[in-house]
Amino acid sequence: SAFFNGFKDEAAEGWGARSEMRWRTGLGDYSSLETIVGGEYQSEDNSLTEFTNDLGGPGGLKYSNQTTSTAYMAFANAVVNFREKTLVDLGISVNDSRFLNSGSSYAADEVYDLGIDLHLGSSYLPRVALSQQLLPYLFAHGSVSYGHSYPSLFEMVDVASGALNPNLRGESGVNYEGGLKFLSTDQTTKAEVSLYQFDLKNSIIPQDNGLFANAGKTDQSGLEASISHSIIWEEGGVIKGLSVSSALAWNHYQFREYVVVGGEDLSGRFLTGTPLATLADVIEVRFP
Repeated sequence: SAFFNGFKDEAAEGWGARSEMRWRTGLGDYSSLETIVGGEYQSEDNSLTEFTNDLGGPGGLKYSNQTTSTAYMAFANAVVNFREKTLVDLGISVNDSRFLNSGSSYAADEVYDLGIDLHLGSSYLPRVALSQQLLPYLFAHGSVSYGHSYPSLFEMVDVASGALNPNLRGESGVNYEGGLKFLSTDQTTKAEVSLYQFDLKNSIIPQDNGLFANAGKTDQSGLEASISHSIIWEEGGVIKGLSVSSALAWNHYQFREYVVVGGEDLSGRFLTGTPLATLADVIEVRFP
């Protein structure tokens, strides 16, 4: 298919597998422990060939690229339930990713080898969460979790030469979150509010030349609130259910450290493409 600077022919196929084991046991008369251990593996083969754009059709060959990407994850999680009022959630996962690339680039009547074995490294991601019932209808929750996202093949590839960018690193960060949940005794009204702070390092940002680069650090803090109420809930009526809901999100996302190619310092500016606030109102009608 034609695109802005060439004619591209690409194909992909992949497979994956996931397995997990669960155990649950009692801890005395009123408590329990549930554990989960598992793993996941993914593999994808991508073929990417680009030509010059000759009036909407393929022209001269620019590069031919074949990439095999693999990723695995191992995880373990334990949830302790104390007297049906306190939940403690402990977890950890280990991730790893690799790109194995082969191919050739054709530029200025010369051929360049695009072969590279790029190991993106392993990441260890712990998580701790706590939920406490304060009243029969009110719950408090909090969590601290670490995350990591490897760059995609689309972000790695130089659209001009087909070469993989060995300097692009994965995004990583830590998220702090806490909030309250309300559920009425007749379960017709639900409300929730939460605050979060997400500190992200190595943000992957598109550049003017079509490439992607890491942008230092970003601060992403916000508030999320929602409320819903069921007005009608009947099995035999013309209308089975009628409910209304509203959700509000406030997003204060800005660059903490971001120096673009050329030396311009954009630190302190807001992230593009992220609205400061969103509001969604919904009326839901269910029929038998």
